[in-house]
Amino acid sequence: MNQVLEFDFPLPPLPEQKRIVAILDKCFTAIDKAKANAEQNLKNAKELFESYLQGVFEGGNWEVKNLGEVCVFTQGIQRDVKLQSETKKKNQVRFLRIVDFTQGNEPPRYIDSPGKKYILTPDDVSLVRYGASTGFVCRGLEGALANNLFRVIPKASKEITNNYLFHFLLSPVFQNAIKASMNGAAMPAISFGLIEKIPLPLPTLQKQKNIVHQLDALRAETQKLEAVYTKKIANLEELKKSILQKAFSGELARARVEKGIVP
Repeated sequence: MNQVLEFDFPLPPLPEQKRIVAILDKCFTAIDKAKANAEQNLKNAKELFESYLQGVFEGGNWEVKNLGEVCVFTQGIQRDVKLQSETKKKNQVRFLRIVDFTQGNEPPRYIDSPGKKYILTPDDVSLVRYGASTGFVCRGLEGALANNLFRVIPKASKEITNNYLFHFLLSPVFQNAIKASMNGAAMPAISFGLIEKIPLPLPTLQKQKNIVHQLDALRAETQKLEAVYTKKIANLEELKKSILQKAFSGELARARVEKGIVP
């Protein structure tokens, strides 16, 4: 409390305070407008990809099977925190938790290898089974899958590819189906009984490859746009902080004096 009371508080004359506030209001209005535009562009980019995904999996005149007819589901493994290490030891593998997929910046954890049955490869596809990230599609890492995730494994490579499966699970067709079933549950969760009944359109393998090629290209472009707009939003926030700092360090007032605006 004493530190707050002893903090130096810049107090220019009232006319200068009003001028500073006017400058800040004008700057912040422009920044907020630019930020709103960037946020809308970011939303539009995401919705465009999702709309295209939905059109792909709803628009084809293909054979349809339930997901459970084509894939099997295997739960991850539980390991107490005490059995996890922050450095990889002999005969250990990475322990893949939800945060490793959803955040990507968490330090990895390692556990004793539980056997091939529980090992996920970068090409494999898995889903978050319960919690705030229920339904999140995971891919790209190698290790033993934690028990709050589960793998979705094609039964036959001649019927469906992992890449096609990955995009289907990302699509609003699948995501909306699981969200509707959870219906605002306090603790969202996916049951195998639920997802095995979700219809899955099955074009030929060649058509699947063509679809994946198109979706990968569009997804890459979408991610580039998202990165641009996300960076712009962050830069605008930093600009606002910079202007505030200048205002309360007296730099705005000094700039006006130097330009001959203030006597």
